[in-house]
Amino acid sequence: MLDLNQFKQVNDTLGHCAGDALLQQVAGRLCNLIRDTDTACRIGGDEFAILLPEIINTRQPAILAERLAEALSEPVQTGNGNVLVSASIGIAIYPDDGATTEILMHNADQAMYRSKARETFSNTQISAFNDRQSCNTPH
Repeated sequence: MLDLNQFKQVNDTLGHCAGDALLQQVAGRLCNLIRDTDTACRIGGDEFAILLPEIINTRQPAILAERLAEALSEPVQTGNGNVLVSASIGIAIYPDDGATTEILMHNADQAMYRSKARETFSNTQISAFNDRQSCNTPH
């Protein structure tokens, strides 16, 4: 799960067109980083889900999260200028963190909210549900 930090501020200060442009560019960056077998989707507001159905080891989602943090550290061009973006990312891995889709999504969401609690404007925060892969990525 990935939630953009300070997204409401972008909408409130730069307008909804800038917010829409931001969402589109973030989605493009997500799609550029995932494999053909993976899925990235916006699940509402400023929240995205990334599904990795074929992972080789449990470190792989954290590596992707770090790459996402790096990609998001680049300013996003909107019609009203450049916007700096950071995100809160939560990781849950099947079957260790949930045996059903609902439990897995809930636990990824919980990990994301732990990241959000450590939110900074310029750093993307990453938390794993089981805390084995939590890190602070200074981008």
